[in-house]
Amino acid sequence: MFYLDGTNDLADEIEGVFVRISQLNQNTSLIHPNATIVPTLLNNHGSKAQLIPQALDMALDGEIFIFGSGYSSMSIISSLILQNYQIPMCCGSSTNPTLGQKALYPNFFRTIPNDNAATLTMAQYLAFNGWHKIATINTDEDYGNGAISSFLNYASQYNITVLSRQLVETNVDANAANQIAQQIISAEARIIVYFGFAAEYEVIVQQATLAGCYGAGYFWIGTDGLQQMVPTTAYAGTSYLFPLERADGPVSDAFDAYWKANRLGVGNPGANVSSINSSGPFGYFHSSCVDLALLGFDALVKANGNNVTKLANGELNSQMQVPQSFNFPNHDTTTGRISLDQNGDRSGDYAIMNVQADASLVQVSKWSNGAEYQIQPYYYPGGASYKPADAIDPTTVADYLQTSGDGLGILAIILFFVGAVTSIASLVGIVLYRNRPMIRASDVFVGFAMQFCIFVTWFDLLTMLNKPTNTTCTVDSIIIPITFSVYYGLMFIKNYRIYTIFTRPRSRILKTHETIIGGIIFGIPPAIIIAIWNAKDAPKPAAITVMKGVYAWTCSSTSTSLQSVMVTLLSVYCAIILAMNLYIAFQTRNIPSKYSETRVITLAIYNTTIITLFAISILLSEGLGFRLKAAIKMIAVFYLLFFNLVSSFSLKVVHCVQDNVLSTKSGSKSTHSITNPSMEAISVKEKDAKKGKAGTPVILRKPGLFSESKPRMMHSETPEFVSFCRFTKLTLEDEAASKRGDGECWKLPNLKEFKVEKVSDLTRRYYLDKDQFEVTYENEDDAKSWDNYFHPWTNAHIAKTMLGEGK
Repeated sequence: MFYLDGTNDLADEIEGVFVRISQLNQNTSLIHPNATIVPTLLNNHGSKAQLIPQALDMALDGEIFIFGSGYSSMSIISSLILQNYQIPMCCGSSTNPTLGQKALYPNFFRTIPNDNAATLTMAQYLAFNGWHKIATINTDEDYGNGAISSFLNYASQYNITVLSRQLVETNVDANAANQIAQQIISAEARIIVYFGFAAEYEVIVQQATLAGCYGAGYFWIGTDGLQQMVPTTAYAGTSYLFPLERADGPVSDAFDAYWKANRLGVGNPGANVSSINSSGPFGYFHSSCVDLALLGFDALVKANGNNVTKLANGELNSQMQVPQSFNFPNHDTTTGRISLDQNGDRSGDYAIMNVQADASLVQVSKWSNGAEYQIQPYYYPGGASYKPADAIDPTTVADYLQTSGDGLGILAIILFFVGAVTSIASLVGIVLYRNRPMIRASDVFVGFAMQFCIFVTWFDLLTMLNKPTNTTCTVDSIIIPITFSVYYGLMFIKNYRIYTIFTRPRSRILKTHETIIGGIIFGIPPAIIIAIWNAKDAPKPAAITVMKGVYAWTCSSTSTSLQSVMVTLLSVYCAIILAMNLYIAFQTRNIPSKYSETRVITLAIYNTTIITLFAISILLSEGLGFRLKAAIKMIAVFYLLFFNLVSSFSLKVVHCVQDNVLSTKSGSKSTHSITNPSMEAISVKEKDAKKGKAGTPVILRKPGLFSESKPRMMHSETPEFVSFCRFTKLTLEDEAASKRGDGECWKLPNLKEFKVEKVSDLTRRYYLDKDQFEVTYENEDDAKSWDNYFHPWTNAHIAKTMLGEGK
């Protein structure tokens, strides 16, 4: 009998046959006491051209059994030739599924599972570990192409999706291998399955390591083609499936012992090219071929009257049926008990081999009957100790703003505290100066409600921090829609009330509580939409793809269509409120000359519209990273809130504080202070009122954002003193205050600094201390009359006080 392939890289298989035959020849009970099996090696050096004539020579020489060939492509040729001479073949390394087609290869059987069994096991193994998204690489030759074809048939049965399929040429170079690595990265695959041989695999791994896809978070596994790989630290973490070649038991133990003791002394042709101290895996499988062949011969000889001569002469070959004559499922071989199916294929268990950190190759688990039994821990690429997820698990890599060590997260915290502290300071100031005309003009309690909306919205900055939770997702869905609706609802009603006062003087003016209730009503529709949204499919934490390879945490409903509908409804509603404010702001465009509060409101509305449109257009654009979008949202929210807070409330408080300071300084430095400013002021008011001079109508306008409407300038009959006073008429309360004469006044008995500048025939600019006013008179006579009144006071000193102060 001959072993066909004798190339040096098949020394393992050659030794398996020769050592096992030598060992069994010692067993006199096998076949016949006087029979000796004599193996002969015919070396074709892996050449198909040499194989064909050698196979014919063997057939003509009357050989009765062939062990081989080592490669599937060679076994196919051998079987096609030798089947014509009824010569059986057994191989322990040819795995091509084609050889299992009994109609084409009736004389062939094998002791190693075919590639279909290996690829089926691979599909089962991947599904068992929860890996359903993978990348595949296969070599472009019979083994690789056959294996990938078989695997893809099974993959669909186990719900496995191939994200990337790469074909590698034999003798692949570094550039081609790098392209394969880049394709894996582009496909975002984490589990890479290889069907091919070690030479190409080693080049690919080198480039994959450089590209970053052979490392922590990845898992590379192949089939038995990688058995030829020489383990090194460069391949630490590589795993491959291999048929479980060594059975635990006395047969395998005895074979190992005999191998070590007799490998060099049994006429072993592989001894000169092998330095291994025990049989390799393919040596085990080929030794099992020897077991089955000799068991078959023994049964055949016994069935023919123990006539060994007939067997040796080939006279019994016609009685050999493959695989029936060589199927002994209850007999222990070196690789365990072997059960052959009708095609001569073996079904068996698999070992999962793994290259450890120290480059040792160990069996980490066993695959049997659809389940994995772990023996020791895997070593994963990059030294990771955890089992990677298939593809990329967004939950493990998704970005989010952190509260420490994250500049953007720290910025969110800083902006929150700046905004919250400013809100609180502004609110305290409004309370302290609630009786000042500048504060009362904007309606104190309506201002409280609007500031509360701003204060609550600051907390939306905090919802951007850390991984979202169900609670933060719910809060985030509530805050901005409702506070926006209430705030700008109040602003609309407030501006409409101003519009009514100055365009329809006899119309009924909305009272404070009616304004606040109206603002709350504006917040009811979004509250209903949000309640329905949360009841049906509340937003929950989700890791989403921001762009290719970039993931971030956000809040999202399970149903994207429902979320789109709800977000659209809320956006449209808020847009309607904003449009209403724009309309009323346009209607009140001429009022700021009479009442500056409309200027503040209009500026806030225009600013909100521009910034909102700008921010939304940027946030909806593709290609922006998570952090850039987060920064834009954060800055837009802060800017809008801070601008509204400062322009509508905080600056008024600052003006009141400055006026207080100036009043205190002026009073303390005056050399001629007024002993009873309240009584003096009242007497002036009464005296002038009787003479009709207290109500001299002029347009007195203080340059700046917060001048008030309809001020009047009061003076006495003689230039005893003159007072600049502002009286407002906005709400019922302010109108009553105006009638009482309450207001902010500058009195001129002792000018500290007073200048008059003629702007035009009717307009004068008056400089009082650090303040200034522009006065437009109705006619030139009034202007000249007032010039005469003011002339004695030019460059004099005054003390600033308040009418009604000290009561």
